[in-house]
Amino acid sequence: MVVGQPEIVFPEIERLLLDLARVCHWTGLYQAGHPFLAERVKPVHAALVSRIAQEPGHRVLFGIARDRVLYRDTFIGAGHALISPFAETLYLNQVATLGFGGDATPEGLLMFFRCLHDSRSGKSNESPEAFLQRERLPGIFIYPYNYKEVLSRRIVNPADGPELPGREDMLWKMLLTANTADEGGERKVVEELSGSPELIPVILRRARAFAERETGASGPPAQEDAVSPEVLRRMFRHLGETIRTLPEDRKKELLHFLDDGFAGPGEDRGEDLDEAALSLPVSFTRALAADYTDDDFIDLTASLLSTEVKGGKRLRKIFEIIAAERDVHGSLLPRLKERARESLRAKEYYAVKTWEAVEKLLLARSEKAYLDEGHSRFMDALAGDAGMQLQARSASPPDPAVLDHFREEARYRKAVLVMLELLAREKNAAEFLQLLEDIRKYLPNIISRKEFALLETVLGALSSIRENAPEEGREEVRRVIEGVDFGHLIDLYLSRDISTEDSGRIPVFLAAFSEDAIHAVLNRLLVESDASRRKLLLSLAVRMGGTAVPAILEKLSHPRWYFVRNMCFLLGEIGARGAAQGLVRVLDYPDIRVKREVILALGKLKVPETMPSLGRILLEEAFFSSTKEVSLRLDAATALFRIGGAEALGYLHRGKESRRAAVRSHCAALLKSTEGR
Repeated sequence: MVVGQPEIVFPEIERLLLDLARVCHWTGLYQAGHPFLAERVKPVHAALVSRIAQEPGHRVLFGIARDRVLYRDTFIGAGHALISPFAETLYLNQVATLGFGGDATPEGLLMFFRCLHDSRSGKSNESPEAFLQRERLPGIFIYPYNYKEVLSRRIVNPADGPELPGREDMLWKMLLTANTADEGGERKVVEELSGSPELIPVILRRARAFAERETGASGPPAQEDAVSPEVLRRMFRHLGETIRTLPEDRKKELLHFLDDGFAGPGEDRGEDLDEAALSLPVSFTRALAADYTDDDFIDLTASLLSTEVKGGKRLRKIFEIIAAERDVHGSLLPRLKERARESLRAKEYYAVKTWEAVEKLLLARSEKAYLDEGHSRFMDALAGDAGMQLQARSASPPDPAVLDHFREEARYRKAVLVMLELLAREKNAAEFLQLLEDIRKYLPNIISRKEFALLETVLGALSSIRENAPEEGREEVRRVIEGVDFGHLIDLYLSRDISTEDSGRIPVFLAAFSEDAIHAVLNRLLVESDASRRKLLLSLAVRMGGTAVPAILEKLSHPRWYFVRNMCFLLGEIGARGAAQGLVRVLDYPDIRVKREVILALGKLKVPETMPSLGRILLEEAFFSSTKEVSLRLDAATALFRIGGAEALGYLHRGKESRRAAVRSHCAALLKSTEGR
């Protein structure tokens, strides 16, 4: 007879889970910041902290099943009215393991529970994991791995307790087996490494140690424990296939651990690197990117360069070497320039910066780069002692006027002006287009640096160069001018985060390039909600004058009535007499506020051909007319008076006979004012 072991019960844990589930339930019933929640969460938080202090590693972990919670080896809460829904809420949010640390706060618990409710109800598309990363709530941890796997991977408190090399030994033995077996062992290792990238440095350091032992002179190599480089290269090839499918954040994390693994014990990753010492890491990384297309390799390089880690020059140097090997036929740079143009067209300036960094890495090993670097080192060596002696003998400080020419801003402006000079003199079409592309890359940075005078100089020079440019380059110059981010300029102007001098310069600059800038002004006017800013935008559009009229006329059919009204106001203020017929067509607009603005604009334009339309509005009689319709007739009479002429006076005389007293008196007053003329 076999007697079963009694089930281990944790009443304190069950009470704690019940309290947490109760607070989570209340969070869904009350609004954020409700005093009821603040009072109820404090004792639960105190009980949680007390329990955490008793747990190994000072963290408590709960495994999440669909309707119950696992603590150690015991399931709790199956069928419970509160714990089961609590577990289901976590389960549906793809939380496999929930953990709490001693630094958890009552406010953090409430925010986390509200995130769970919002995510489940569809109020928010943000996952709880992304929410915790964004808010950085202390003491709350969630994992997509199940409870036991979290413990086996030593994700929680890996530094606590003795070192446990069993997992690394298991992976190493799988690689040893792969020496004589198929590639299944390598694929299993890759799966483990992609899930736990912190193991990558361990594997690489073991491989490095065995490689150094084989090449060393002391003692025979331990062949029975060594993994051949060929097996490791195959493993890296499979790892490259896996990296290609990972999301961007996990890809960057894996590259970070890869760089750690390539660094030797005690080495600084930021020091100057000897290429001879990189032969083994280069061969592994070459295998990692062996099956990559040019686009895949560019994406991986961009992920590496955008990874915010300290140092990291070792892996960058490796990618620099491999990029030079792959770009023998010049296939990478054209693809990279196409990416940069697409990002600039989409106004993704951070992406443009990344592509520029990738381009710099690709060009780093060119012959010109080597010559420039060698020349700089040679000049530094020559000037080292002499420069120090000269500095010691120098008693007076340098002239500030001279130093100003060597400041970063001055050198930046000088570089742009020199490129403009070269562009103006260039007659070769291919060289012209290359110089133009280099200047185009400067334009977003010029705006970001608020170098408005330099921007005006550049665009003015491009407009002049366009007239004498080669046939193939004229349209490209036009595209460069059209591609200027006038919207960014307008944002700076409206923000008033610029000097008074620049505030006066930007309207003049926009007016000079009104044909291209008017679209940005109108688009911003459509979405601007602040009345004072709308007035500034209207004044900018009026200042652009007649060249802005075609773009304004295109917007007269827009469905937003207030936007159409603003367009009619602009046409009247600009004095675009050629737009009169377009305004007449807008008189049929259903909104009476738009009609009124059209009538006022026609009165400003004083086009005689519009008098029949204005007269029709003045003489239109209705049995039941509103005050707004009468006001519209009065505005039509005023517009006819401003146009003047015999036909206009005839309409006013007929208006004196209107059934509405307001119309009669207004027309009579207008006619009386003409008697003295």
